[in-house]
Amino acid sequence: MPSNSINKLPTPVELNREIPFVKAVYDVMEGKGDLNTAVDILKQQELAHGLFIHYEEFDGLWGPNLMPKQPPVDATKMLALIRTDPDKFMEYYVEADDAADKNFKLKLNRFLDDTYMVLDGSYFAHDCLFTLDDGSIRTFAVGEWGAYLARWAKQNPWMQQALNNYFNEVNTFYGDVVVKDYYTWATTALAVIERKCSK
Repeated sequence: MPSNSINKLPTPVELNREIPFVKAVYDVMEGKGDLNTAVDILKQQELAHGLFIHYEEFDGLWGPNLMPKQPPVDATKMLALIRTDPDKFMEYYVEADDAADKNFKLKLNRFLDDTYMVLDGSYFAHDCLFTLDDGSIRTFAVGEWGAYLARWAKQNPWMQQALNNYFNEVNTFYGDVVVKDYYTWATTALAVIERKCSK
């Protein structure tokens, strides 16, 4: 049976260095830059999109996507509250509705376009979550995040061209298949997130 070229694995590619965050991470990888430059760029993108990454163990939050009952609230304070008083925390939140979900996805897609935060679920979803500027909180399971990245890559013209439409037929994102020197990229990008969240 002849092979289907769509189902062949792509040749791993370097991410788009025209994206400032990507360039900053590659500069760190190549010994030409430091983490703080990449951290500053990531912070700028978070502020521009009203979307923020938090890095820590958040075992109590996996599952529902939450929006504040009376926005805005300070999500950072709310995340601290869940550790000390989960019942009090839940007094501030309800499950996100369809409109909030649509707003989150719009912000996330634009954030991904401007950062290429290409980290598969095993690197990202275990220890990271997103908050929005209204205090909403979003988490992803490992496979769910992979599927979301695959959909984003399919919609991103540069990624599609670079990967020869690889994501037309799959629904899970594997960084080591997609990105050249992926483990170095992922470890460095995750170190940027950790440094940002520790400041």
